[in-house]
Amino acid sequence: MAMKKTITLFLLVAAFPCSAADLYGRVWTAQNAKPAVGAIVHIACPNAQPQHTTVDQYGRYRLTRLPAKQNCQLSVEVPPQQTEPVTVYSGSGSKDINIELYKSSGALTLLLR
Repeated sequence: MAMKKTITLFLLVAAFPCSAADLYGRVWTAQNAKPAVGAIVHIACPNAQPQHTTVDQYGRYRLTRLPAKQNCQLSVEVPPQQTEPVTVYSGSGSKDINIELYKSSGALTLLLR
């Protein structure tokens, strides 16, 4: 009887793996190559709550516990403007994605590095 419980538990863990992804990197402005301090990085992944984080004084951001191996929508907000979302693959584990911001004709655009 004890063997049956152990096998059942193992099958449940194998069927529902707990994996997550983290995205991190730096955000800077293309015009002056300075950190985009205070910019807000947004991400929305399927079947997960949207997340956001504020860029620190060194231009760094980190988004944690994202669903692994998903195509997510990433955008950056520098109030009052926000970039159009771009698709990023969350992968598994930690992923370094640097973001360069451009202002052109009044619109804010991002380039992933």
